[in-house]
Amino acid sequence: MKRGYIKTEAIVLRSTDYSESDRILTLFTRTNGKLSAIAKGAKKSKRRFVGRLDVVTCVEAMLFKSRSMELARLDEARLIDGYTELKGDMERLGYASYMVELADEFTPPGEPNEAMFEHLKGFLHMLRGAVSTESAARFFEVRLLDIAGLMPHLTGCVSCRKDTVEERMCFVMVRGGLLCRGCMGQGIEGIGLSAGTIKTLVMAARLPAGKLHVLSAGEVFKKEARKMLSECIKYHLGKVPRCMRFIDMVNAI
Repeated sequence: MKRGYIKTEAIVLRSTDYSESDRILTLFTRTNGKLSAIAKGAKKSKRRFVGRLDVVTCVEAMLFKSRSMELARLDEARLIDGYTELKGDMERLGYASYMVELADEFTPPGEPNEAMFEHLKGFLHMLRGAVSTESAARFFEVRLLDIAGLMPHLTGCVSCRKDTVEERMCFVMVRGGLLCRGCMGQGIEGIGLSAGTIKTLVMAARLPAGKLHVLSAGEVFKKEARKMLSECIKYHLGKVPRCMRFIDMVNAI
């Protein structure tokens, strides 16, 4: 982060109480990437910060950073979007929190990444009116992997390099993509994917976000894509995202 004052759009990824009156924040900024900041007096000031420092909130942030400061200082936060519609719906809030968590996990600190910022902001907006929150989450995951440079090979077999998609193929994470029936050997475990699911995932990564509603995402896609993308994310993070457990709990109610 450059020194001095900056004004930038930011999404609150994490917010933690610190001391009697302060809060420590992890902000995903449009111009400076992910950074940590302290909001002095945030727990007492009703004028400067009230309702603006919660997770899943978009603000215009005024920040200050000097060489001697470990954290940036958040001096002001003007609310841009509080996503109140999402926070009033347990399921949508769960998926919104999940998207925020993934953006946090897949974004290294201090590296500007406007593409990832726009991706997160766009999908939080999309969740408001999504007919299927689960489909929106699958599209979010696949596009996040693509932006992060971690998109698996889904346009053919990674072994024989045949560039056609069969009616049924097997996804093997440790191989980085799909295997055709001819290349599946004994002892190889993978996730079965239909041609329809594979093609929908590829299109989801390529289409502009505003066009995703044209994709067909039925129950087969939701089941197969969830299993495959969960495996990808767990592999790259080395863990199951915390908010995914929350979503599973809400869906089980």
